[in-house]
Amino acid sequence: MERYGELSQREQKIHLMYLLNDTALLIRAKSIDSTENLPLYQVGLVTNALLVRGKINYSTYATIVGASNTKKTFDFTKQFINDYTSKLDKKNQLDCQVWAEAHTAYSQKKLDESLSKYLTSNL
Repeated sequence: MERYGELSQREQKIHLMYLLNDTALLIRAKSIDSTENLPLYQVGLVTNALLVRGKINYSTYATIVGASNTKKTFDFTKQFINDYTSKLDKKNQLDCQVWAEAHTAYSQKKLDESLSKYLTSNL
């Protein structure tokens, strides 16, 4: 990562994706905690490497929210939701936003708020 900035954008994206894939395998093997790949996702957001044609995948969105909330970086989570919900496919935006906000409230032990977000969205 020390020389990451020296690489072309294409090379940066390739290396970042390899790192994310490797950490996913390590997480599944329970060798590392799921929060340990959050800095890689943050680099991917800053460099737009996680966006494909300006869109973010819903599973990447959920992974980032889950890792950030587990790490208790709630300010980052809220900013991420504000900045990236609109970059999801239109059909997934509302569902993902409601889930992300409810997950964040639940992670903050705001159980009434978490339930309220879910119930309000389904009325």
